[in-house]
Amino acid sequence: MPTSSHLLASALVVDSDGSRVLLCRDPRVGRWGPVGGHVGGAETLTAAVQRVLAEATGLTRVRVVEPHLAVVQDVVPCPAAAGSVRHVDHLFVVVADPADPLTPEPGAAVAWFGLDALPDPLVPGIGMHLRAAARTMATQ
Repeated sequence: MPTSSHLLASALVVDSDGSRVLLCRDPRVGRWGPVGGHVGGAETLTAAVQRVLAEATGLTRVRVVEPHLAVVQDVVPCPAAAGSVRHVDHLFVVVADPADPLTPEPGAAVAWFGLDALPDPLVPGIGMHLRAAARTMATQ
């Protein structure tokens, strides 16, 4: 059983019409999913998702859609802790322009995909969140 929890913020980045999604490949598990990371100190969830997105992709001209889309919890081995912890991840829909240049961290795989041409393998449950993001964009 984990003895601590870590707060995370993740970005399900879509283009303005919701037809394309930006995903990153987690090298630890080899799956494609949203860009995300730990929330720091007194940082708000919105500030954290913007910071993490800028660090991982170089994207800074983004619009965070609030409220967040989902909260995902999982018990995982975490490099920021010794052993397993509960990750409580707040997933936001973030709108960005695919024409903006990507400057990912060295060794990172980050790319735009059409919703009809998603990479494999995906993080479990991401399909459900993509459908919810598409519904969100349809009402914007």
